[in-house]
Amino acid sequence: MQSGKLARFLLVAAVLILLDIAIISPGLLGLFSRGSPLLMALGAAVVAGSFSYIARQYRGLHDQPAGPPEIELKESMTHEDYVNAFASLPALPEVAAEIGSGRSHLNQFHARKKAVMQTINHKFSTSEMTYHRFHGVTVEVEKLFYANVKSILSKLKLLYSHIAEKGADKRILPPHVVQERERLKHEYIQNIRNYIGLNEEIILKLDRLLLEMIKLETVDLSSVESLTCLQEIDKLIQHTKYYRD
Repeated sequence: MQSGKLARFLLVAAVLILLDIAIISPGLLGLFSRGSPLLMALGAAVVAGSFSYIARQYRGLHDQPAGPPEIELKESMTHEDYVNAFASLPALPEVAAEIGSGRSHLNQFHARKKAVMQTINHKFSTSEMTYHRFHGVTVEVEKLFYANVKSILSKLKLLYSHIAEKGADKRILPPHVVQERERLKHEYIQNIRNYIGLNEEIILKLDRLLLEMIKLETVDLSSVESLTCLQEIDKLIQHTKYYRD
């Protein structure tokens, strides 16, 4: 629902309700208290018509397809930029769960990264190679996570446009054209889900990394390199970079 249309609807609704109050109130127009059947009928018609109009306009606001969201995907974006981008998305039933997951992942990742960095700073000295190993992998994971978030938002913009621009009535289109439109829509949604799955995996690996760092009793780099979670994160980063490049 667009904010401008909602504001106009609320203004018109308020004017009509005030008019109805004036028609009903004896101290104002008071058409029902004047004893004239004609005036009473006129008042009833105006009140009923105004409420009918308000109801139709309200349904019309919700029936209108969501247009493409106004999201600027800049080359450099902060965590708050991504949060605001998700907050600006209009409701879309087809991807309500995916949008919810995207918002939740932003909060989860922000909290996990903060916990990991605090543990690194507390457990290791900046002069140690182990510190730089853990810090470096956390920075790379962060880049990967937000690259996935940007891809999700990009695909959502395309999906909103695809749904909003319905084109000709599908009842007059050849079946293969209708099927292709549906196939494309589901392809967008599946692509979004793939990126959401990758970010869920990243958050889980950060949880595991945090646990293994807490349990680590040595600062020896060779022991650190043998950590299963660290190896898995390295593979995830390299694998994703390979396909992005």
